[in-house]
Amino acid sequence: MPISRMLVVPSIVVLLSGFGFLSSAPASADQVWHQSVGRMSPEAACSSNSLDETSSGWSPWHGSWELWPNKGTGGFTCSRSIVWAKETSPRVVTCVANSDPISSITLWWDFGNSYFLPGGTRAYLDAACVVLSEDESASSVNAPASSSPTDVAALCLSAFGPGLTVLGPWGDIWACEVPAG
Repeated sequence: MPISRMLVVPSIVVLLSGFGFLSSAPASADQVWHQSVGRMSPEAACSSNSLDETSSGWSPWHGSWELWPNKGTGGFTCSRSIVWAKETSPRVVTCVANSDPISSITLWWDFGNSYFLPGGTRAYLDAACVVLSEDESASSVNAPASSSPTDVAALCLSAFGPGLTVLGPWGDIWACEVPAG
Protein backbone atom coordinates (compact mmCIF):
# COMPACT_ATOMS: atom_id res chain seq x y z
CA MET A 1 0.00 0.00 0.00
CA PRO A 2 2.68 2.59 0.69
CA ILE A 3 3.87 2.34 -2.93
CA SER A 4 0.43 3.02 -4.37
CA ARG A 5 0.06 6.11 -2.14
CA MET A 6 3.43 7.41 -3.33
CA LEU A 7 2.34 7.06 -6.97
CA VAL A 8 -1.07 8.66 -6.42
CA VAL A 9 0.27 11.94 -4.96
CA PRO A 10 2.72 12.67 -7.83
CA SER A 11 0.04 11.65 -10.33
CA ILE A 12 -2.41 14.15 -8.84
CA VAL A 13 0.24 16.91 -8.88
CA VAL A 14 1.02 16.21 -12.56
CA LEU A 15 -2.68 16.09 -13.42
CA LEU A 16 -3.44 19.39 -11.66
CA SER A 17 -0.46 21.16 -13.19
CA GLY A 18 -1.58 19.91 -16.61
CA PHE A 19 -4.98 21.52 -16.05
CA GLY A 20 -3.19 24.77 -15.24
CA PHE A 21 -1.39 24.68 -18.58
CA LEU A 22 -4.53 23.78 -20.48
CA SER A 23 -6.64 26.48 -18.90
CA SER A 24 -4.25 29.45 -19.16
CA ALA A 25 -5.38 32.42 -21.20
CA PRO A 26 -4.33 32.38 -24.85
CA ALA A 27 -1.79 34.94 -25.97
CA SER A 28 -3.18 37.84 -27.96
CA ALA A 29 -1.76 40.74 -29.91
CA ASP A 30 -2.97 43.60 -32.05
CA GLN A 31 -3.28 42.87 -35.75
CA VAL A 32 -1.00 45.23 -37.70
CA TRP A 33 -0.84 45.65 -41.45
CA HIS A 34 2.54 46.84 -42.76
CA GLN A 35 2.77 48.52 -46.15
CA SER A 36 5.98 49.31 -48.05
CA VAL A 37 6.87 50.69 -51.46
CA GLY A 38 10.31 50.77 -53.04
CA ARG A 39 12.32 53.95 -53.45
CA MET A 40 15.37 54.64 -55.58
CA SER A 41 17.81 55.91 -52.94
CA PRO A 42 18.06 56.76 -49.24
CA GLU A 43 17.57 60.43 -50.17
CA ALA A 44 14.30 59.81 -52.06
CA ALA A 45 11.37 61.36 -50.18
CA CYS A 46 8.48 59.28 -48.89
CA SER A 47 4.89 60.35 -49.54
CA SER A 48 2.73 62.05 -46.94
CA ASN A 49 -0.51 60.55 -45.71
CA SER A 50 -3.78 62.14 -46.73
CA LEU A 51 -5.98 63.51 -43.94
CA ASP A 52 -8.28 60.49 -44.38
CA GLU A 53 -5.36 58.06 -44.01
CA THR A 54 -4.07 59.87 -40.92
CA SER A 55 -7.48 59.98 -39.24
CA SER A 56 -7.95 56.27 -40.09
CA GLY A 57 -4.87 55.49 -38.01
CA TRP A 58 -2.08 55.04 -40.57
CA SER A 59 1.36 55.84 -39.19
CA PRO A 60 3.38 58.43 -41.16
CA TRP A 61 5.44 57.10 -44.10
CA HIS A 62 9.10 56.77 -43.12
CA GLY A 63 12.28 55.74 -44.86
CA SER A 64 13.35 52.15 -44.33
CA TRP A 65 15.38 49.32 -45.83
CA GLU A 66 13.92 45.88 -46.45
CA LEU A 67 15.00 42.59 -47.96
CA TRP A 68 12.20 42.14 -50.54
CA PRO A 69 13.24 44.79 -53.18
CA ASN A 70 15.65 43.96 -56.00
CA LYS A 71 14.66 40.29 -56.24
CA GLY A 72 15.35 39.64 -52.57
CA THR A 73 18.76 41.35 -52.38
CA GLY A 74 17.33 44.30 -50.44
CA GLY A 75 16.78 47.98 -51.02
CA PHE A 76 15.37 51.24 -49.78
CA THR A 77 11.66 51.51 -49.08
CA CYS A 78 9.03 53.82 -47.63
CA SER A 79 6.99 52.05 -44.97
CA ARG A 80 3.95 52.64 -42.78
CA SER A 81 1.56 50.57 -40.70
CA ILE A 82 -1.94 50.53 -39.29
CA VAL A 83 -3.41 48.59 -36.40
CA TRP A 84 -6.57 47.15 -37.94
CA ALA A 85 -7.78 44.97 -35.08
CA LYS A 86 -7.21 45.25 -31.36
CA GLU A 87 -7.29 41.99 -29.47
CA THR A 88 -6.19 43.32 -26.11
CA SER A 89 -8.23 46.27 -24.93
CA PRO A 90 -10.64 48.75 -26.47
CA ARG A 91 -9.37 52.10 -27.69
CA VAL A 92 -8.60 54.57 -24.94
CA VAL A 93 -9.45 58.25 -25.33
CA THR A 94 -6.65 60.33 -23.82
CA CYS A 95 -7.52 64.00 -24.26
CA VAL A 96 -4.70 66.44 -23.53
CA ALA A 97 -5.31 70.19 -23.30
CA ASN A 98 -3.26 72.70 -25.22
CA SER A 99 -3.79 76.40 -24.45
CA ASP A 100 -2.57 79.08 -26.84
CA PRO A 101 -1.05 81.80 -24.62
CA ILE A 102 -1.76 84.51 -27.21
CA SER A 103 -5.39 83.78 -28.08
CA SER A 104 -6.29 82.04 -24.77
CA ILE A 105 -8.06 79.33 -26.80
CA THR A 106 -7.86 75.80 -25.39
CA LEU A 107 -7.92 72.88 -27.80
CA TRP A 108 -7.88 69.20 -26.90
CA TRP A 109 -5.89 66.48 -28.65
CA ASP A 110 -6.78 62.77 -28.47
CA PHE A 111 -3.58 60.73 -28.12
CA GLY A 112 -5.59 57.51 -27.64
CA ASN A 113 -3.26 54.60 -26.83
CA SER A 114 -0.22 56.45 -28.18
CA TYR A 115 2.27 59.06 -27.09
CA PHE A 116 2.39 60.82 -30.48
CA LEU A 117 0.09 62.50 -33.01
CA PRO A 118 0.90 62.63 -36.71
CA GLY A 119 0.77 66.09 -38.27
CA GLY A 120 -2.69 66.96 -39.57
CA THR A 121 -4.59 65.24 -36.74
CA ARG A 122 -7.77 67.20 -35.96
CA ALA A 123 -8.20 68.92 -32.60
CA TYR A 124 -11.30 68.87 -30.39
CA LEU A 125 -13.17 71.71 -28.70
CA ASP A 126 -14.09 69.73 -25.57
CA ALA A 127 -12.34 67.73 -22.85
CA ALA A 128 -14.15 64.51 -23.86
CA CYS A 129 -12.67 64.73 -27.39
CA VAL A 130 -16.08 64.54 -29.07
CA VAL A 131 -16.62 67.93 -30.82
CA LEU A 132 -14.14 68.33 -33.68
CA SER A 133 -12.35 71.61 -34.34
CA GLU A 134 -11.05 72.85 -37.69
CA ASP A 135 -7.54 73.08 -36.22
CA GLU A 136 -4.91 70.47 -37.10
CA SER A 137 -1.83 69.42 -35.17
CA ALA A 138 1.78 69.54 -36.10
CA SER A 139 3.57 66.24 -35.54
CA SER A 140 3.45 66.16 -31.74
CA VAL A 141 4.29 64.08 -28.69
CA ASN A 142 2.62 63.91 -25.28
CA ALA A 143 5.22 64.32 -22.52
CA PRO A 144 5.15 66.15 -19.17
CA ALA A 145 5.95 69.84 -19.47
CA SER A 146 8.83 69.24 -17.04
CA SER A 147 10.54 66.84 -19.51
CA SER A 148 13.94 67.80 -20.84
CA PRO A 149 14.12 68.81 -24.52
CA THR A 150 16.63 65.96 -24.99
CA ASP A 151 14.12 63.38 -23.73
CA VAL A 152 11.38 64.88 -25.91
CA ALA A 153 13.74 64.87 -28.92
CA ALA A 154 14.20 61.12 -28.37
CA LEU A 155 10.40 60.67 -28.41
CA CYS A 156 10.17 62.73 -31.63
CA LEU A 157 12.93 60.63 -33.20
CA SER A 158 11.18 57.40 -32.19
CA ALA A 159 7.78 58.54 -33.51
CA PHE A 160 8.71 60.46 -36.66
CA GLY A 161 12.36 59.81 -37.57
CA PRO A 162 15.44 62.04 -37.64
CA GLY A 163 15.85 65.71 -38.54
CA LEU A 164 13.17 67.32 -36.36
CA THR A 165 13.35 70.25 -33.97
CA VAL A 166 11.49 70.18 -30.65
CA LEU A 167 9.23 73.17 -29.88
CA GLY A 168 7.20 73.77 -26.75
CA PRO A 169 5.82 72.72 -24.46
CA TRP A 170 2.22 73.87 -24.59
CA GLY A 171 0.85 72.12 -21.55
CA ASP A 172 2.10 68.54 -21.93
CA ILE A 173 2.25 68.75 -25.74
CA TRP A 174 5.51 69.25 -27.61
CA ALA A 175 5.77 69.83 -31.38
CA CYS A 176 8.25 67.89 -33.53
CA GLU A 177 8.86 70.29 -36.42
CA VAL A 178 10.96 70.13 -39.57
CA PRO A 179 13.51 72.93 -39.15
CA ALA A 180 13.17 75.92 -41.48
CA GLY A 181 15.99 76.21 -43.90
